Amino acid sequence: MYIDGKKALLMIKDPDIKNKIGNYLFFRYNLLTESVDGILEVLQQISGDSSYELVILDEAVAGLATASQTLINIKDRDFETNVLYLSTLLEITDSYFGRQLDQLPHCSDTFYRLDQTNAQLQIRLDMHSPVMKASTMEEVYPIVCRRLAEAFNADGALCANLRLGDEPVTRGIMVGNFPLEDQERYEFRIPSSGCFRELITYYRPVHIPDLDEIPGFRRELEERFALRCRSILILPMQIAGKCVGFIGMYMREIPRVFNLVEIELSQRLADTAAAVLVSIFFKKHVRVTIDRLEENVIG
Repeated sequence: MYIDGKKALLMIKDPDIKNKIGNYLFFRYNLLTESVDGILEVLQQISGDSSYELVILDEAVAGLATASQTLINIKDRDFETNVLYLSTLLEITDSYFGRQLDQLPHCSDTFYRLDQTNAQLQIRLDMHSPVMKASTMEEVYPIVCRRLAEAFNADGALCANLRLGDEPVTRGIMVGNFPLEDQERYEFRIPSSGCFRELITYYRPVHIPDLDEIPGFRRELEERFALRCRSILILPMQIAGKCVGFIGMYMREIPRVFNLVEIELSQRLADTAAAVLVSIFFKKHVRVTIDRLEENVIG
């Protein structure tokens, strides 16, 4: 039973169902119930109020897409608030087995996690499939840049290969830049210290939400790559314990924190790009197929 003062917010039009659910939640869980008529009222009501333990949304009234977006907004704001569709509630409960209402918190969180997982799988599919279908290295670079920028609504994306003949690596080649896809490739030098050196030596992503706080690296990006940006995420392309290049995305004018999911999905794309590039090289020059390598990296 919840402590006094905890509440449930019901967006339910049917007065009979609303009363039955309200009475049950009060007598079973000591939850006070409040009612609203629309999605905007739901968001306004719980904004800044942490006393709501449960929100029930009638998607038949709001529309499934609108109710789903509201569910996501609430869960992103406060993972402790349980959000449930009315149809789900009616499916998992009946008048004879009221104890099934104990499943409410579990079901709401489970459905939310499933939605998030499905969304991530779709992003991975959209990002990886075109890269794996590329038949030449020249096709890989613009595809990787475009897919990376579009998947996460970044202003731009880049892709670079390293010249691996020297130890330590001192040079690279910028091979892809979105949206400047017609830009000619050019060689750049890699300094002996700093973010890029740590990237290729230790495979550490470079994540700088606000370059105003690191003016030295901002100048380096402008001088070496003519890249004017406010925030940036750069990830290593690595395979068999070797960094062969990097991909990255950036925002021009605004600071941005790339969350852990975005970083993980982007790193997966970097690993896939590395495997595809090496596979194409071997098929072309050594005539050895290494399709299983791609499968292992992606899996």
